[in-house]
Amino acid sequence: MTDDPLEDGPDTELWDDLLADAEAFATEYREEGWEVLTVQPSDVSLAADDDRIGLVVFVSDDEYDDLEAVVEREAASFEAAEVYRRIADDTAAVVAIELDERTQTAVVVPMQYSLSQVASPLEVDDLLVHVRPSSLENWVTFSHDDPSLFFPD
Repeated sequence: MTDDPLEDGPDTELWDDLLADAEAFATEYREEGWEVLTVQPSDVSLAADDDRIGLVVFVSDDEYDDLEAVVEREAASFEAAEVYRRIADDTAAVVAIELDERTQTAVVVPMQYSLSQVASPLEVDDLLVHVRPSSLENWVTFSHDDPSLFFPD
């Protein structure tokens, strides 16, 4: 498990900067006419069991309901993404922007996690980002074919 990204501590400034970056990216897409949903995680952890491998992003039930409604639309197909990252000591601060180019819908997912906790177990071809509510076992999963975008070289 990683540290709670919202917890007061040495990475609070990095988290605040990450949220500001996420909002700036969301604003840019909105100005270009895209529909944008930004989620705010309460925690990010590693999933490395047989059912799920990748990063798990926990969001509120309400945010999850909004996300599920967006990705389950009949024409939705999130097959592209932009990933921005900052590394500070052992912490990765990442904004993944999941893109449905056909419907011009973007989902902005800011994440902060400890590299020592997640980097080595994720030797995979595709990095999966699972977004889920804390209260349910539902998942929305985004796939990234270049896991190196989430980790330093």
